[in-house]
Amino acid sequence: MKKLEKLETLLNELLGGVFFNLYKFRDQEITLEVTPDNLIGLMTKLATSEELSFEQCQDVCGVDYLTYKDLQDEKPVNALRFAVVYHLLSIKHNWRVRVKCFAQNNDFP
Repeated sequence: MKKLEKLETLLNELLGGVFFNLYKFRDQEITLEVTPDNLIGLMTKLATSEELSFEQCQDVCGVDYLTYKDLQDEKPVNALRFAVVYHLLSIKHNWRVRVKCFAQNNDFP
């Protein structure tokens, strides 16, 4: 089993109680999209789970998706405009994961 497949399987097994969507990008990166209500629970499990051990946050950034369009039909990809994106590292396993959380209010993120 490849490293990314193992991580994907573990995430689904260990975090099944926390609502998130899992996306793979070019079969090299995993992004977990989570609602604001579930963000703290997800991040806590990622950090404290012995099997995952995402103990380092490498980057936190805010993203404004106002002009981010689907390249095929030129329509906005998501109705929600603002997101916070966390880039996490498990030093123990040499895994990286991205966690994305969209603000639920476009006028007052």
